[in-house]
Amino acid sequence: PDFIASLTAAIMSSRRAMANLLDLTREIAAWTAAFKRFLARCRNAQASWLNGMQGGIDRPAAVMIKSNPKGHPNAMKYMLVFAETAEDLAKREGAEAAAYWAGWSAYVQAVNQAGIVVSGAGLMPPAMATTVRIRDGKRHVQDGPYSDAKEQLGGFYVIDVPDLDTALDWAAKCPAAAYASVEVRPVMPMGE
Repeated sequence: PDFIASLTAAIMSSRRAMANLLDLTREIAAWTAAFKRFLARCRNAQASWLNGMQGGIDRPAAVMIKSNPKGHPNAMKYMLVFAETAEDLAKREGAEAAAYWAGWSAYVQAVNQAGIVVSGAGLMPPAMATTVRIRDGKRHVQDGPYSDAKEQLGGFYVIDVPDLDTALDWAAKCPAAAYASVEVRPVMPMGE
């Protein structure tokens, strides 16, 4: 209710048109229906960010998509975030490179053959990163990663699969799952 009231007020004050309110109502109804489908399919529908939603939606059902190449209208996009330690990333070169890349090559081939890849990339090591921050209106640029973390982002895939369990299955097949971690997170569509 607060979400709808706030959104309605913003639209009315900025556009002063009843047609926009009608469009908003339709969009909220679509988000509500999509969110209900998400809850029905999502294995972890009781996750903490879902708790406490009483009588409304405090964010759109952003993980829903309209369609996918395999024709599953209720499929979802998930990002698999591959986190590796500095030692793991160092295996990309040197004596252990062949074994490291063999595992990744097999995984890349499997996800591509499954036809679930929306996008993805491996990343250069964190030492190649440049971090930008704006503080007090001034841009600060730092070479290398922003912080010393135990695990660094090594790459990612966005996959299009029917549900969270399928995404978790693909994450478990990833080489990084055996020695570091793979985070699985629903993707928010942007203008789909």
